[in-house]
Amino acid sequence: MERYSDLDLDDPRIVSILDDLPLWSAPFGLRLLETVEYRRGLQVLDLGSGTGFPLATLAARLGRGCRVTGLDPWLGAARRGRQRIAVTKLANAAVVAGRGEDLPFREAVFDLIVSNNGINNVDDAGRVLGECARVARPGAQFVVTVNLPGTMSVFYDRFRETVRELGLEDAVAAIDAHIHRHRRHAGETVALLEEAGFRVGECRRDSFTMRYLDGGALFGDFFIQLAFAGPWRDVVAAGRQEEVFSRLEENLDRYAARAGELALEIPFVCIDARRR
Repeated sequence: MERYSDLDLDDPRIVSILDDLPLWSAPFGLRLLETVEYRRGLQVLDLGSGTGFPLATLAARLGRGCRVTGLDPWLGAARRGRQRIAVTKLANAAVVAGRGEDLPFREAVFDLIVSNNGINNVDDAGRVLGECARVARPGAQFVVTVNLPGTMSVFYDRFRETVRELGLEDAVAAIDAHIHRHRRHAGETVALLEEAGFRVGECRRDSFTMRYLDGGALFGDFFIQLAFAGPWRDVVAAGRQEEVFSRLEENLDRYAARAGELALEIPFVCIDARRR
């Protein structure tokens, strides 16, 4: 057993990674980790590894006899993932920067591929899954989590209500298109996996809830600003965004006052597939 007797708990590098896992990623990732089959000698790809979850967790739990490689196009996140690997001394893990549409790996090299809510954020899901099939060995396990179209339905209902109040009917269709682009029905994801060359087994549905006091709290959340606010703004013409989101915050506040809070349910599915 490796000892960490020289750990300095005041080292800013250590402190910086202790709260690095967003609560958004954790519920999806827990289901993914429950679904992964552990075997010795696995070559693993974490597609959309972000800042290092579940990459680092898998590398730690599988041990040095396995190798886990993370891939993400976000250069800042890739750097953070490498920092996590270095600080936690994970000799069996690495991160490369790249896109899922053009994986920088040879054919049939991975025994396990995981993607924690990453497939629904790529430009071309069909091409990404085809690339995953190319780099997966026959029989390789592919575990995917994706959130579903009902995600934050309370928010999106208020969003549609708001743009209709302001006479922006075209924005309703834009909201619906935004949802479909990022959150396919489970059946669509299954069909894409099957078309790419995977055999889909279990599809486990689950959900969690993100709770806010009101609309102001939601829009003030840094993670919401980082991951959601930009695409939300993009569905409204630039000249109307301030008006729309000011009214939307008011509508969310009124809803929260009636309901006692703003509870946003996040339904998702964990899909267990195999390379044919």
